[in-house]
Amino acid sequence: MASKIEEFPQGRSMPWRVRFRHLAAMGSMVLCLSCVQQGQLKDGVTEESPMEDQTRSGYCTMMVLRHAEKGSGADPDLTEEGHQRAEALAQHLSGQPIHRLLCTEYRRTRQTLEPLSSTVGVEIETIQAGDAPAWRDAIASIGAGQCVVICGHQNTVPMFVEEVGGSIGGTDRVSGQNWIPGHLFDRLYISSWPAADSLPSSAVVTRETQYGAVCD
Repeated sequence: MASKIEEFPQGRSMPWRVRFRHLAAMGSMVLCLSCVQQGQLKDGVTEESPMEDQTRSGYCTMMVLRHAEKGSGADPDLTEEGHQRAEALAQHLSGQPIHRLLCTEYRRTRQTLEPLSSTVGVEIETIQAGDAPAWRDAIASIGAGQCVVICGHQNTVPMFVEEVGGSIGGTDRVSGQNWIPGHLFDRLYISSWPAADSLPSSAVVTRETQYGAVCD
């Protein structure tokens, strides 16, 4: 991209951008999520509702979030507030059957997932931020009944959701890309789609939830 991206050092932004269909709200469709099922939100936490294993196994689930609050510099660590948010993420997802944890090579994304990794017993896998084929393969490989958590950046989280056919509201447009507003660190986007569908799926449902301290 011609302009400098705050989240990645100049020249390291993802070189891929594919436009996909956006799906309108499907209020009448009952669709389970493999990891966080539909329920009432209470203090930013999605309450789990019981689902039959056979129903859950028919869908793929991807949870995508931006890293927690960070310090300054090219590759900063999380701030104390950021570490607290990472702990809140681990508590938020502690009861979920997570199969993979993916992050970029930047410390802030790995540190955001480290408490969750310890809690659920799943190792963190690193994919280079600019390795578009590897990210596409990782997302396409999510199987029936599986849940994958991805920690990215404010300019890549919308891309991941769009890769499966979903969309995120309330984004900013920066150099032709959708970006999560810079002050938001508390969003967790959950996309679920039928395992039989090819990507992008026309039946994907994406829900926006919150965790940890609320960002105004």
